[in-house]
Amino acid sequence: MTTAVRIASGAPANPAEGLRGEILAAAAAAGPRLGPTAQALVLTGSVARDEATVTRTSKGWRVHGDAEFLLILPEGARPAPAAAAAARAAVARALSARAIDCPVSLHLASRSYLRQMRPHIFGCELQVHGRVAWGQPDVLDAMPRLALSSIPPEDGWHLLSNRIIEFLEAAANASAAPDAADLAYAAVKLGADMGASLLVAVGAFQPGYRVRQRALADWARQPAPIRMDLPVAEIAAAVSVCTDWKLGASAWPPPGSVRVAPWIVGLAFQLWKWELHQLAGGSPAAAAMAWADWRANWRRHAARQPLSARLRGWMHLWRARRAWSAPRSWGHWARIAGVASPRLWVYRAAAELLSTCPAWCAAGAHPGPESLQPRRFEGDASGAGAAPRGRNKRPSLAPHRAAARGLALPECLRCLPDPIPARRVPAAAWESQAAAIAAQYHAYLEDTRS
Repeated sequence: MTTAVRIASGAPANPAEGLRGEILAAAAAAGPRLGPTAQALVLTGSVARDEATVTRTSKGWRVHGDAEFLLILPEGARPAPAAAAAARAAVARALSARAIDCPVSLHLASRSYLRQMRPHIFGCELQVHGRVAWGQPDVLDAMPRLALSSIPPEDGWHLLSNRIIEFLEAAANASAAPDAADLAYAAVKLGADMGASLLVAVGAFQPGYRVRQRALADWARQPAPIRMDLPVAEIAAAVSVCTDWKLGASAWPPPGSVRVAPWIVGLAFQLWKWELHQLAGGSPAAAAMAWADWRANWRRHAARQPLSARLRGWMHLWRARRAWSAPRSWGHWARIAGVASPRLWVYRAAAELLSTCPAWCAAGAHPGPESLQPRRFEGDASGAGAAPRGRNKRPSLAPHRAAARGLALPECLRCLPDPIPARRVPAAAWESQAAAIAAQYHAYLEDTRS
């Protein structure tokens, strides 16, 4: 049974504050077991920013999401997957010894990776908020100064695409085994990261959820220099609500978070299509009818993709897939490799699924601002108001289980870069489609920028 960490009076506080030190200490304890070539272990991501979503359990702490680390190796070192797995396991054991339930994400990189880093969301947040947990304390000094305004718009669109896929995966898992906590976290994280994606698109990105919340609210209040056929004020409101939930919820999942998930996804998909239109060469001031035709914009964006970027993506997939041992896939790869990279194909598959599941994109599901105020559970003195007696129940997932009942979705299977025979994925089960998309996202996109 999980009980939420209490929130102090006044402005919403983040229960994660103070936990970062515990995680850094655990990582430092694991440092000597990371291998003779390891030079430094760097904590990054939301835990490094004191912005993780955390709840207290009977056994200790539970971190929703993960603790993200970079293990820095000497110049010219060739990272091995086995070394990454061993280092990840060592850090996970150290966290468990301190009663911290937290998945660990660990990536291997050499100093040349830091030295040659170009502006992107991950790099800018690493430079501002990265913390060396163990090893050479000045390792991040190798990074060049990264200008926040130089982050390419495509990076924000990639972030939004990744969050959409993670939400679809959580929704499919919740449909099979109802768990409002994981579904709520995916929806809230999607809503909060809409702010990062939109700010990158307009050249105003800032690292950190709270800073972005304020920056987006300020930007949305300014007179628009161009006509944007996009619900900017509503997106800013969703980002604000989700940021408050993620960083200062008095209960997890926050009451109402699952209920408004279709509203969040609907706004995210609108923003996704609008950003794709810009990447395809369209004008930011275009009417909604121009960026709503996302398939045409996807084809134009794919045609503009540099050949080198496309080749890097396919080389990564072929190594991961061991393409020489899968001759039955060669014909499929020959047909689609010349059109777009595996990343763009996976993103298209996710968009096809969303387009066929209108219940997950119900922009009209916004229940009104008064019902978005977080409410406490019965007996929780930290909330703004008590929930009515007898209504303190887990949010129902029934509407979302029926969101795509009876759908035929062969287009999703055709878009996936690694072919899946239709007979192996029930065409009428959107959960199976979402699981297939998520599996290829984790296998071929998550650990690379290609």
